[in-house]
Order: sequence, then C-alpha cells, then structure tokens
Amino acid sequence: MHLRMAKVQVIGPKSLFLDVVSYMHQVGTLHVENITREIKENDAETEQSYLTPMIVEPILAEKKKKIESALMKINGIIITLKDTKIDKAKTRSLYKELYNRTFDELLHEVDLIIDGVKTKATELYEKKNDLEAKLFVYSKYEPILEKIQPLAKQICTTEGFESIALLLDKENKAAIDGLREELENICKKQCHLVSADVDEKNIGIIIIYNKIYSKSVHDFFSMEKVNEIKLPEEIAKESFENALAKINDRKKEIPGELKTINTDLENISATWHHRVIAVRNVLKDKDEEIKVIPQFGSTGHTFIITGWIPEKDLEKCSLALINEFLGKVALLRLELTHHELEEAPVSLNNPAWAKPFEFFYSFVKKPRYGGIDPTIFMAVFFPIIFGMMVGDIGYGIIIFGISYLMKNASKGDDVLLVLSKVLRISSIGAIIWGFMYMEIFGNGLEVVFEHFGIEPIKPTILMGIPFPLDRMKFMKELLILAIIMGVIHIGFGLIFGFINGIREKNRDHAFEKAGIFSVIIIGPILLIIGVFYKIAFLRIFGGVAISIGIVLAAMGGGIRGIVEILGTFSNAFSYARIMAIGLAGVILGVVANSLGVKIGGMGGIGMKLAGIFLAILLHSVNIIVSSFSPSIHTLRLHLVECFSKFYEPAKSEYKPFKKMGGE
Repeated sequence: MHLRMAKVQVIGPKSLFLDVVSYMHQVGTLHVENITREIKENDAETEQSYLTPMIVEPILAEKKKKIESALMKINGIIITLKDTKIDKAKTRSLYKELYNRTFDELLHEVDLIIDGVKTKATELYEKKNDLEAKLFVYSKYEPILEKIQPLAKQICTTEGFESIALLLDKENKAAIDGLREELENICKKQCHLVSADVDEKNIGIIIIYNKIYSKSVHDFFSMEKVNEIKLPEEIAKESFENALAKINDRKKEIPGELKTINTDLENISATWHHRVIAVRNVLKDKDEEIKVIPQFGSTGHTFIITGWIPEKDLEKCSLALINEFLGKVALLRLELTHHELEEAPVSLNNPAWAKPFEFFYSFVKKPRYGGIDPTIFMAVFFPIIFGMMVGDIGYGIIIFGISYLMKNASKGDDVLLVLSKVLRISSIGAIIWGFMYMEIFGNGLEVVFEHFGIEPIKPTILMGIPFPLDRMKFMKELLILAIIMGVIHIGFGLIFGFINGIREKNRDHAFEKAGIFSVIIIGPILLIIGVFYKIAFLRIFGGVAISIGIVLAAMGGGIRGIVEILGTFSNAFSYARIMAIGLAGVILGVVANSLGVKIGGMGGIGMKLAGIFLAILLHSVNIIVSSFSPSIHTLRLHLVECFSKFYEPAKSEYKPFKKMGGE
C-alpha cells in the first residue's frame, strides 16, 4: 500500500532561511518540490507571480565551488583506499564532530587527509602497479628464456660483439639459410648464427654480430617483422643465462614486497577510512543544502519551501519547527486537487513478507499515488503461478536451498538479497503444487515404487479435480486450469482498474473496466453454470451480462473498449503457457530418470554410477531452467497481461531531503 503523503509549505523570515534548510535536512522527511514550476503556472494565470526563486548568494556560490573541489579530491582518495569494514556508529560520531566545524576547519581537514593518505597511498599504489607489471613481464619472458638458454650455452660473445635471440616457427625452418645469407651480407660476414629446436613448435636462433652493424641488423629485423626476443630494460644488457637467473630471483622476491605494500595500504585504510567517509558525507550534505536553494521561493521578506511529507510525520515535524524556531517558522498543510494528488511522490509501505516483490517495480516504476498498489496481490499470485509451472517437491526444496545460498552470497548486494527472498517464497509454491502433481524429481516417486514393487498411487477425484494431477496424463485439464487461473488473475486486474476509475471519478474508465469484466467473467460463468446444470434463466442472464458488458465497454472506451475486450480474451489464453512450460519441465525430469535407469541397468557398479551421474546432471539443468524460465514468464503474466488493465506508473518517487550522516 502507499504511504499517505501531505503537501506542505514551510514559511518563515528570510533571516532564518539557511538555518531552516539545514534543520529540514537534518529531520530528513521533506520531499522537496521545485517551486519554479508553481511560479511559472502562477505567471501564466495572473500575469505576475508574488513568488520569485531563491537566489544563491555569491558567497555561497563560491563556497559551493570549494566544496565540489574538495569532494573531487576526497573521492579520489576513497578510490585509493582498500576496502575495510565500515563501522557506521564510528562514522556517525565522526560526522557529528566534523559537521559542527567551521567551513575553513573542514577544508583544513581535507588538506590533512590529502597529506596523510593520498601522498602515501599513491606512492604505494604506483610501486605496487610497477611490481605487478614486472611480475607479469617476467612470467612472460621466463619460459622463452628457458627455451633459448640451452642454445645460448653453445656460444659466447666477446667484446665488440652483440647477440640477438629469435623464435621461429618450425614451418619456416627453410628460411634459416636465407636469413644467414642476408645477415652475412649486412655484417660483411662478421656474424655467426646458431639454431636448434627448443620445443615442438619453435626453433631458437641466436645471432652474434659486430656492434658496428647493430643499427643495420635491427632495422633488418624490424622490416622483416620477425619474433625478436627483447628483454626488459633492467636485464637487457645481461647474458641470457644471467637474465633468467635474475628473473627467477625477482619472481621469488616480488610477492613478499607486494604483501608488505598491501599491509601498508590496509593500515592506512584502517587508520583513515572512517574519517575520509565522514568528511565526504559532510561535504556532500553541505553541497546539497546549497544546491537545493534555487528550488525554493521567496517574497520580499519571507521564504517558502514547498514539498511533501508522510502524513504520519506531519504533526511531529510541525511541532519540531515551532519549538526549534520559537514559532517564527510555520508548516502549513495544503488542500489538494485530484490533479495535484497524482503528482505526489510515491513511497510504499507493505508487509515484510510482500516487500521483496517491490523489486519488480524497477522494470515499470512504482504504482502512481492514489492508484492501486498491487504488491500484496503480486506476492500472493507470483508463488502460485510459479509453483504451477515448476510443480515438483524435489525441485522446490532445491530451489529453497539455492535461495539461501544466494542470501549468503549477497554480501551487501541488495538486488541479490531481494531475489533470494522472492525465490524462497516462490519455492514454497513449487512444493505445494508438487504435492498436487505428486512429483518428486519428475516421476522419481514412480521409479522408486516400481523398483521396490510398491503399488503406485491411484488417482481419485477431489472437488472434480483428479488427485494426483498427473501432468503427463491430464494435459487438457491442466490447460483448462491454466486458463481459469488467467481469467481470475486478469479479473483482479479489471477490478483494480474499476476501483481506480471510481477513485479518480473517471466514469469512462470505470465503465470500460466494468464492461470488460462482465464480458470476460460474469457472463461466461453464468453461461457455463446454466449450460452445465441446464438452468435456462442463468443462460439468459449470462447472455444479458455479455451484451451489457459490450455496451459499457463501448460507452467507456469507444472502439478502443471493444478492441480491449478481444485483447483481454487473448491475454487470458496466453496463460496456457503455464501448462506448456510446466509440461516441458516434467518431460525433461522423466527423461532424466529414464536414461539414468536405462544406463544403470546395463551392467555393474560403474554403469550404475554413470546412470546416477547422468540423471543428476539432467535434473540440475532442469532445476536451473525451472528457477529462471518460470520466474520470467510469471513476471510477464503480471506486468503485461494483468497490470495492463489498471496499472499507471508514478511520476516521481519519494526522495526525502535527508543528510547522509554516517551511512
């Protein structure tokens, strides 16, 4: 349900304006409405408005620039700090201490943090990045040098000579003679080339040549684009053997150096992180108090703040303002038109068991203020429809367990935490329907009964429905049940649409929804009962209800209303997917069991284990599909088929003007 909101104005002398803004920021219940729009509307109606927007004074504008600059520096520091567990109580305490300081003292605190954190942390991060880069490079060159080293031992260089190492693909082995000839021409035969296989794919080549031809040799290799082994700068002048030894030594030393750096960074974070977060929050809050000023209005001597407050907080907030400012500031509740109510920001207040389903509004926005909030409706029907599709005791239990794993893995991820709650509630629906279908891992119960020679459960009729409702045998009945579920589900949507029309005093909307409800539900129910029990007057009433419904839909929506009747029929029949998706799942479960039994019966213990493994694998795939596919289709049936009958998204969400504090 919606949290009831009241539109208010806070009025007082301009001399108290900044103090009131700061106080309302601290109270944290006011959703600020930009008064500029109201000023424009008044201008259009009366040629001139008595209100003008509040202006940010030059001193405050300059202060804002300094705050934004300080925030950029602080945010840069936060990035460099290692993650540490934040103690909110400690941060709140620091926040209170820092918030009461003068502006200059706060900026001085930023400078202290920069000196105490940024310089040290930046230096450590640069060193860390350099060591990690070297470790990567060394790891890259080590295997190459190991390949080329045996070849390097065959030669030695003397003063005045240099050497180059190459790796050549074996497919190009014939090119070695041509390479030798080209180098002898370049170096006037003052060179020597040695080659050997270094692994299955590569040939290692080392070339020794007179230094005076160094540029010509390197230019030649650059043009030929050969795979020259260029060692890192710090070991480039070493022999290949010494280079490999140095790489091995550094690879052993670097992890210890990185560990020391990480420890130093953790110590810096532990010392400064809470203070940095507190300073960041203070700066953000002070910046927000200046940023919001142009959204308020003023007259010659007074300021006017317009916004929305939850009704439950209205009296408390009004008394607090009177006490804080000795009656000089007043909070007035405004009388609202229906149009103004539609503009109210939305906040939902649903029971804890239904609250996780509010997450799905992130796809369509929250329901408009004054309209129906379908959260509880969704919390009831989502597990039912999900359960109808999955309908397996074993799968439901596994999905229930998966939801707890998701909860434990969430680690502060709100989305994953909410989804785990939705999945947990939905798994209960799967277990309940699993009893209706008497399914445990597909036809697992039947397989066990057959193995031990137990008589299978014989179907009985309960309230006209077979029990257990075998999905492989009673497909027609399940199809009818799915469509009935669709009619009920959409019927609630039409009722909600009718209620919205009454609340909004929109007669056309109410007529259209009532007419469609009569055509889709009342008329067909009366006709079916009348035909089934041979009651003539019910058949007549059913026909009359359908006729009246068509007239009402046409009165309310015109041609669109008639088309909507056909669309609603289509919506109801789309619930057949409940049966189809559920049937696909149970078929895969039966296949998993059949293959497992068939392979397990082929021989000894090895084949039995193979059969069990295959069955588990296929059931695992089916469980994953059963977690996602039914969820998506159930969500679609709500958001597309049902919500289209009544749902209107909110124009804005309730976002109180509230200090960050220590959060």
